[in-house]
Amino acid sequence: MSGDAHGAGWYVVDATTGQPVGPYDAKALQGLLANQHITLDTPLWCEGWSEWLPLRGVGELQPVVKVAEEVARAARKRHAAAQPPLTQLTQRVSSSS
Repeated sequence: MSGDAHGAGWYVVDATTGQPVGPYDAKALQGLLANQHITLDTPLWCEGWSEWLPLRGVGELQPVVKVAEEVARAARKRHAAAQPPLTQLTQRVSSSS
């Protein structure tokens, strides 16, 4: 099965409420994962399944997981690059005293 085999039929457990939310398609799950709204441990379910499985255990969604991890890694690098080095911050604080 491909990551889109269930179309918009993926449900996740909301970490705040503990309630199932969805349905989501694979692209939406990718965005939720990249933005850290869900994790690899978030329980996932789709029609026809007898139990909830952690996202990391859903083989057909591993391409989604890989892309989301790459997006999140790139975002962290951009964020880190936008931060001035600690030595510059220390110098600014020292010179303003």
